[in-house]
Amino acid sequence: VGTKCKAKVRNFTNFGVFVEIEEGIDGLIHISDLSWTKKIKHPGEFTSVGAEIEVVVLEVDKENRRLSLGHKQLEENPWNEFEGQFAVDSVHEGTITEMTDKGAVVSLGENVEGFAPMRQLVKEDGTTATVGEKLPFKVIEFSRLPSASRFRTLAFRRG
Repeated sequence: VGTKCKAKVRNFTNFGVFVEIEEGIDGLIHISDLSWTKKIKHPGEFTSVGAEIEVVVLEVDKENRRLSLGHKQLEENPWNEFEGQFAVDSVHEGTITEMTDKGAVVSLGENVEGFAPMRQLVKEDGTTATVGEKLPFKVIEFSRLPSASRFRTLAFRRG
């Protein structure tokens, strides 16, 4: 546990990446252990079959001959720093990257994305902000949800 090594991507499932550390030694990187900051819907968004990636051993199950591996654990968890940097009531320039029927996903760089409800996207002239627009957003909530939902970590309101 804690050992770092290189591994070759063998195949994907909806829940993770199977890799080979060396001949006869395979392991699984659960999808939640790929990235601290990105919401990954399928491992193919993160890597490709045949690619070599760095991993760290998280758990060894000798009885069932299974290795649990991680990739995000190679770095410090950035959410501790982000929580201070994106404090409630702070204002940051963000770019709208995606619209949904409920609102917009807003990128702040630094691998941090937030969600602005539709009612917060109406500009002074009465029009609604659109994908690609850069606007000031005020942090009205910061939550540390499980990594599968982390892209909704910040809630924004136009500042």
